[in-house]
Amino acid sequence: MYRSKKLAACVWGAAASLVALYAAPTAAAEPTFATDVWPILEANCINCHGPDRKDSRGRLRKAKAGLRLDGKGHILAGSRATSTVVVPGDAAKSMLVQLISLPHDDEEIMPPKGEPLTKAQIATITKWIDSGADFGKWQGAAGGKVPAGAGAGEGPKTSLQKIYGEVGKGLEPLEAAQLQGVCGGLARVEAVLPGSPLLRVSFSSHEKEVTDDVLRGLVPLRGHVAHLDLGRVAITDKSLQLLASMPRLVRLDLQWTAVSGPGLVATLTPEPSAALWTQLISLNLNGTKTNDAALVPLQKLPKLQHLYIWDTPVTVEASDALRKARPKLRVRHQLRLPAPAPEGARDGPRRRNG
Repeated sequence: MYRSKKLAACVWGAAASLVALYAAPTAAAEPTFATDVWPILEANCINCHGPDRKDSRGRLRKAKAGLRLDGKGHILAGSRATSTVVVPGDAAKSMLVQLISLPHDDEEIMPPKGEPLTKAQIATITKWIDSGADFGKWQGAAGGKVPAGAGAGEGPKTSLQKIYGEVGKGLEPLEAAQLQGVCGGLARVEAVLPGSPLLRVSFSSHEKEVTDDVLRGLVPLRGHVAHLDLGRVAITDKSLQLLASMPRLVRLDLQWTAVSGPGLVATLTPEPSAALWTQLISLNLNGTKTNDAALVPLQKLPKLQHLYIWDTPVTVEASDALRKARPKLRVRHQLRLPAPAPEGARDGPRRRNG
């Protein structure tokens, strides 16, 4: 009898536990730094943003950009350029979230090598910051003086993020409904950075379907487009006037399109009062019919830093002249190999026999 009562009590106890388990509301727990966030940083970021160390040749390797992510003080101190790497309570202003959320082909995405962070990993870090960036008892490596007012910055402070911040200043974001079905649903439209009103537009997997007429679907967005990827789409010079009407273009990819040198010249040499592509820093014209004449108006683009003209009719003389006129402009034109050595010339000292 005793054993029967004990068995019944166990059964009822287990049943009560199950009822309590399934009846209790299930709320997603806030991520904790030590168990949820630190393993992501340790596996993907510490190789570049850890303590100073010596490499195999004995050279001192310091944390990139002066940013260490291996201690609470270091994380809150930020990098050499900004203290807004982590802004507690505001992931949208946190440089860490901005960099890990960039498109996978962006040259500034973090981590720069290997696989990008997954959506789940990004969501974990974002939620941790938005919930206050509480480190709990975790301290990590000592050091990292936190400057006064750290975490109160106003967004991007370095390189491309700083540029986007300046270009988009004061611009109101478009409504979500305006970003749906753009160009017949062929366009992928997304913010260049989390919280930015500026847009990146691309047509991955639909290149052959994007004609001049289709591209006119970008007219309602033209004041917000900052990064436009038109590589290999089926547009012609007819679309250049539309592109010239985009005042906030920062990066433009036209590689392997039917855009031509005469078309660029006609578009970029308007009346003296017009100012076109004043924000453009990167222009890809690889594989187009860009010619020497087109380099003249391109030379006048005030902020242009990168120009790609591989596999075009542009001559070496013209690209050299452009480099001379704009020494800080990086022109990718032709691979230059050293001239072959004269026949009979020696590569090194003659070896002695015997």
